Amino acid sequence: MKKSFKIGLIGLLLVAVAGYFGYRYVYHSERRDVQKEAAAFTLKALDLHQAFVANTEKANATYLEKATEVSGTVTATEGNQLILDEKVVCISQTPLTTKVGAKVTVKGRVIGYDDFLDEIKMDQCTLIP
Repeated sequence: MKKSFKIGLIGLLLVAVAGYFGYRYVYHSERRDVQKEAAAFTLKALDLHQAFVANTEKANATYLEKATEVSGTVTATEGNQLILDEKVVCISQTPLTTKVGAKVTVKGRVIGYDDFLDEIKMDQCTLIP
């Protein structure tokens, strides 16, 4: 009985150590900073949208999770959200200060295409001067 108790205690200790390191990896690893990365692509908002409409699977393979610079005309703003050419929704950590109708370039990470709303979603966006 003592031998099985020791084996169980060692097994429990190994599970606890693995759980601790898993927790540290998931919740405390460094966050990706898209702004420090070089842009993988630079294109217009309508061209990016057209790529997703034409072939969503190919566009996902090409643009998804990549740092991308997108230029276009601001069609709406609300707090931390900016919409370019009514097709690309850019979400930022901080409020984006720009006016509707302004031509801007935004750098961010493409996170997907919403075919129901016909919009491309980007996060971690900042305005490029």
